[in-house]
Amino acid sequence: MTAEASFSQQLDKHITDSGYSISQVARLADISKRTLANWVAGHVQKPRDAEAVLRLCQSLTLSPVQTHHLFS
Repeated sequence: MTAEASFSQQLDKHITDSGYSISQVARLADISKRTLANWVAGHVQKPRDAEAVLRLCQSLTLSPVQTHHLFS
């Protein structure tokens, strides 16, 4: 996944790669399913809640590089 990919594209790939459903990831990251679904659908380009994105990255066990790309 390249840094040029949108937040939603990167997030969708990471969730797919994890093998979890959006509902499962939302529960793991303590984010509402609706919020996460909006992020994946591209309704939100840059989430305002950086802590929620960080919890999401930790829940998906993303590397520091992958986390950085999501925040870029």
